[in-house]
Amino acid sequence: MEKPNRRFQILIGLVIALFAYGTVRWFYYGSLTRSCIYTEEVKSLQGKYTDHEVLVTQAVSVIDEAPLEYQCLSILSSIKKQFRPTQFPLRNDDGSPMDPSKVSHFDRSMKLKLVQLISVKKHGITTMDSGSGPIHTLILSDSNGTLYQVPHVFLGLNSGEEFLKLKTPTEEIMLRPEMIPGELF
Repeated sequence: MEKPNRRFQILIGLVIALFAYGTVRWFYYGSLTRSCIYTEEVKSLQGKYTDHEVLVTQAVSVIDEAPLEYQCLSILSSIKKQFRPTQFPLRNDDGSPMDPSKVSHFDRSMKLKLVQLISVKKHGITTMDSGSGPIHTLILSDSNGTLYQVPHVFLGLNSGEEFLKLKTPTEEIMLRPEMIPGELF
């Protein structure tokens, strides 16, 4: 009689272990199937400003590395260059100083075009520290086809910090965080 009881105990133990594993995955990743706390969504560029030139108006640094926290995302992890305004300290996600060999300056004579807008959302219990987002990221392309990512939070939070200008035949518009994804896209 002990063998059936022992098998039942093992089965109950496995069920509890699977339930605990699923619960931990759900709380951390926000899903049972995903292995990344982030998801990315490509937003369409359907605005009257999407086919125009983008100019860099101030000195910006180019980081030759995708953000470490987005390495699990298919699109953003593949775009290895990111713009950062020079007025912000260049630091890694953990707060340590960035490796100077990964930082260069952008040639402001280079012409840029808007390619995509990607929205990144954070899931699971990790949203407690910073919220779920979304964080919008502009994807720009230069005349050589090199792609750059610019999180909208780096577009300039205060007046005078903006560094990207959209140039149309009739007007020039400084890109600001509150315009993304609002009036432009």
